[in-house]
Amino acid sequence: MSDSIDLINKFAAKEKELVGSKILAPVLKGATVRVRVGGVICELKTNDRQFEGFAVLEVKNLRSAKIVGEPTLKQTAEYLGLFPCLRLVLINQFDGIWWGLMASTGEKRIQLTGPVPIRLTTRASAFSTVLVRCDGANFWYETACRKRNPAIARYLRESLEKRVQPEQIRFSGMVPAESLAYHMAYLRSNPDYIAGKPGTLDERIRQALQHSGAQLDAFWQQNSDSLMVRFIVDGRTHVCHVSSNLALRSAGICLQGQDGKFDLASLVGVIRESNKMDDEW
Repeated sequence: MSDSIDLINKFAAKEKELVGSKILAPVLKGATVRVRVGGVICELKTNDRQFEGFAVLEVKNLRSAKIVGEPTLKQTAEYLGLFPCLRLVLINQFDGIWWGLMASTGEKRIQLTGPVPIRLTTRASAFSTVLVRCDGANFWYETACRKRNPAIARYLRESLEKRVQPEQIRFSGMVPAESLAYHMAYLRSNPDYIAGKPGTLDERIRQALQHSGAQLDAFWQQNSDSLMVRFIVDGRTHVCHVSSNLALRSAGICLQGQDGKFDLASLVGVIRESNKMDDEW
């Protein structure tokens, strides 16, 4: 019993010491600030639920705190210096939050199996390598990694804008995390993308359509020998059902039961003629 009373007394003393004191902490919009008191985690609501950034807070009680100012750059750096530093490759922003991948698999202290949100990121750009600090619950942005060649991130951003497929990305010195970050960002921008290399299904579909003057919009596989292809002919979008060898199964237009006599490339010619007849009519 005496041990329990001692613990209560120690906690009460820590609580009394904390109330009225000023602390530095990162604040997320609408979230609580977590502090440790006598080994116990307390969550404090701030007076400004719209504020986001590093702040100096005055603790009112074990449930609330008031934002009374902003720390200096030196104070913020000292705070971040309390936690282990990691190098992450930025992927992109999702719902206003930057996400990143571990830049190197050689990190001993913390192992990440996938992308993580990076909080309070500023002056960031996709595929850049940044330094972050992990407090055990969150990853806080510290600064850009100046040792990394910025030309790599710039090349990846330009490639994404041009919709260069992931397997075609080549740049000297690029690490696997940068390649994976590009792949993830590309998939988000092109959700129907199926990885392909010259001679694969992806390339054969594009070549068949381009040869007949059509443009691929997207395609998706239903099973190993069946896929849907969405493409554009003369400004109009069409969808057809083909097999893995691009033989037509269903044209999406009336071919009077002759669908099996066509393939993807020849279908484009039929559609173009049909469009001309519609325009003349």
